Parts: sequence; structure tokens; C-alpha cells
Amino acid sequence: MQQPYLQTATSNSSIVPLQHTINHDPAFDQEWHAQFDAVDVKGKTPVTAIPQIQQQQNTHVHGDLDSWSQEFDKLDLKETKEFGEWDERFKELDFDLEGAKTEEEREEMMKKMGDLWKELQAEGERAGAGRVESGGVHNPWDGGYEDFLNGAQSVIDPDPVTAPWTEYKFESNNPFLGRIDALEQGLQILASPGGSLSQAALAFEAAVQLNQSNNSDAWMHLGKVQAENEKEDAAIIALHKSVQLNPSNISALMSLAISYTNEARELEAYATLNRWLSTKYPTIPETVAPAEYISKYEIHDASTARFLQAVKINSTSGLIDADLQLGLGVLFYNCQEFDKVIDCFTAALRVRSSDYLLWNRLGATLANSGRSEEAIEAYRKALELKPSFVRCRYNLGVSCINIGCYREAAEHLLGALSLHDVGGDHGGIGHINVSENLWDTLRRTFVQMRRMDLAELTQSDRDVNKFRKEFEF
Repeated sequence: MQQPYLQTATSNSSIVPLQHTINHDPAFDQEWHAQFDAVDVKGKTPVTAIPQIQQQQNTHVHGDLDSWSQEFDKLDLKETKEFGEWDERFKELDFDLEGAKTEEEREEMMKKMGDLWKELQAEGERAGAGRVESGGVHNPWDGGYEDFLNGAQSVIDPDPVTAPWTEYKFESNNPFLGRIDALEQGLQILASPGGSLSQAALAFEAAVQLNQSNNSDAWMHLGKVQAENEKEDAAIIALHKSVQLNPSNISALMSLAISYTNEARELEAYATLNRWLSTKYPTIPETVAPAEYISKYEIHDASTARFLQAVKINSTSGLIDADLQLGLGVLFYNCQEFDKVIDCFTAALRVRSSDYLLWNRLGATLANSGRSEEAIEAYRKALELKPSFVRCRYNLGVSCINIGCYREAAEHLLGALSLHDVGGDHGGIGHINVSENLWDTLRRTFVQMRRMDLAELTQSDRDVNKFRKEFEF
């Protein structure tokens, strides 16, 4: 089941893309298992006192790497015909996560290790399949890879202010390039309920390339609009830049935390939420990290306690801070306490009833808790307020998939993709920041409809106009 995104309101609302969950047809699970089993908002732990624990986390990871290598050596795989030359395969990969200069290099290393692990497991299953009473081949380090991954997640600095920044990839075909008023143009587009998010994104891209490169708010607007436009990767990079330019930009911090949550980057989400809280509520004491390594679950609990303390302070004065409720809701969402999330978002809506991002987040939470019909109503409310809200259209499509309304789902997804078109260039605005999530979900929908001819079009010639003969959007 695929999750909807949380997405945030002026704070950001990507987490709610708390993205919705898609119910699977067993007949097609094999092809889609890897992609659709991943939940957009898996958050499990907030991060506080990061500078104090970073060195411990890195040490923990290298310990895992050393342990893994030692386990391979112990197995003496050369003498085990069923496993072939696995020890050589492992050594050839020469993993050095700390030496990775970019997030891309690190992800590539992790992917190679994961692929090798899967091959080894499959080899072991085949080797033991015909053995009577053996229970298959015993793997001395079953579960070790998962443990390694949990540690490796902390190799990258989770604090958005000090973590290395990835370069943003700009669209080359941009009519706003060179316009000194590009930022104002983007804001004007956003002010209209039906304003094109793709056009606004181009305007903000032009602004930060020309005369707003050091403007935290300009990068924040770019990040937020990309998140609403269902382009999470670009959103995270832009919001990260915004926070590095101004660590006290609380709106950018909340939006970034939500985007991290949507991508299941829990440690980064918690670090960002804690920085947001420390900035807006400086009287709330920060958590002191113990000497030993902290698990992300302990960090989550500590972060939740800090947010609850702030809520308690506000309650004595009868005030409701919608963003505080949003942050607390994100923390509850990460541990799948959906009833509490709904309470938080509902409280926030009492003071921001016209916030389309909050309505979308509420819908995503309802969807992830199995209440698709109620989720659809929340999404429709969000779209009444912001008809051009691409992410919400995506979430609405996923809700339709979950109740078996595939044709309606396809129309919502195609409608979302059509909103990316600002110039008729094959249904898109370029080939840089493409929403693979939208296209992949559309393809799965066509597979569920047994329309492989249409599914093929989502991979070959991605032109939404080719679907207009059969669908209304």
C-alpha cells in the first residue's frame, strides 16, 4: 500500500503527502514490491543535540562495516561451493561510506551492498532447498545487513545547517531567466488559487540563479512549490539551501522536516524538527545526548517530549500554534499513531481552516489509517482551496486506487501530470526535475487495469496528451 504525502502549509506540506497507501493486487506484487512497499512518511525519530552524537554515530557505522567484513572472513566462503566466490565479491566492492563525497556516491555504495546481500540470500535459499531436516543453509549473519543499514543511516550529518548540500539541478528551458523581477512573478503566480506550480517553480529557479542566490526565502519558496508539485528531491535540495542560508527560517525548517519524513529520512527529519522547536521556543531545554550511541527511537521519544512540553505551555494561555501541532503530528506519524496525528492536524485546522496544505496532510493521514473515503473528502477540500495542487491530486489518485476505482485514479494522476506542462513540450516543463513518482504510480494503475499498452506509454513517450482520447482530465 503506497502512502500519501503529508505536505505542509506555509510551513510545508509534504509530509502530508503524508502520501497515501496503495493496496496491492498479488498478481502484480513482484514487479512493484520494491517501490510501493516504501512508505513516504516512515519517520521514527527526531534528532536533538546532534553535534554531541554525530561522532558516536559515525563510529557505530564503521564498527558495523568492520563487523561485516569480519563475518565474511569467518565464513570461509571459498570452501562453500553453494556460495561461490562471495568473499571476493565483497572485497571487490571496497566500501568506504565515510569517504563518499556526495549523497549520490553513498547511495550507490549502499545499493551495491544491498544487491550483493540479496544475491547471497537467494544463493543460500537455492542451496538449502533440497536438504532434508537441514532447515536450509544457516546464515551466520542473518539480519546483519538490516542492522548495518540502521547504523549506516547516521553516516551523513543529519543537521540541515551543517550537512553537505547537493547542487540543485535547474531547468534549462526557462522563460523567466534574466528577469530581475522573477521572484515577484513567482509569488504573484502562487497567490492565484489556480496558478501553475510549475510556472512558479521556473520563476523561483530564475530568481535564485540571478539576483536572489543568497536569499533564504527565495530558496524556501522554490522548495515549497516543488514539494507541492510532487517533486520531493528538488524540494529537499532547495529547502536545505534555504536553511543553510538562514538557520532561523522556521517556515523552511518545518517544510524541510516534512519532506525528509516523506522520504523516510528519519534522523534528518528529527534534527530539523528539533532545530525548528529550539528556534521558535528557545525556552524549551534541548535534550542532552548520553555518552553511548543513541538509537533513532530514543531520539524520537526525546523530540516528542520536547514538542509536548511546548504544547503544554501554549495550552495554559489557550493558544493553538498550528505549526507546533503540525510538527507534533509529524512525530506521531513517524511511529504510526495516526489517531494522534489526526487530532494534531484537526487542532491546527481550527485556527487555519483555509490552509490547503493542512487539509491535504489530514487526508494523507486518514488514507494511511485505512479511511480512504474520509481522505477523499479532505483532499477535495484542499483542491477547492488550491485547484493546481499537484501533490493533492496525486494523493487523491492513490485513494481511488485503494478503493479499486482505477479509471478515476488514472484521471487524477493524468490531471496532476498535465499541470506540469507550462508550454506544451510533450506534457512537461523539461527533463530535469521530473516526478518519477507520478509516472510510476500511473503505470501501476494501468497495470491494474490490464492495459499494458497504456502502461508502456508511461515509460517510452511520456506525453500526457496521448491519453486524452480515453481519459478526461
